[in-house]
Amino acid sequence: MITVKNEGIILEKTDLEFENKGVFNPACIQTDGITHMFYRAINHNNVSSLGYCQLKDNKVVKRLKEPVLFPEYDYE
Repeated sequence: MITVKNEGIILEKTDLEFENKGVFNPACIQTDGITHMFYRAINHNNVSSLGYCQLKDNKVVKRLKEPVLFPEYDYE
């Protein structure tokens, strides 16, 4: 059985270029007590990319300053 618990806001946008407008749509997996979160980020030009962070006890312990996946061409 899965138990869902409201932890409030865990991840917010930053001033980093790739996520300065917002962060949302997380996908998480937990291994060895560490939660790995991939999330959609959007910048002020409305360009989306994927960010990554690690959580422990629902607190961010590591967050990459660059996206792990980003568009390479204008049509993407």
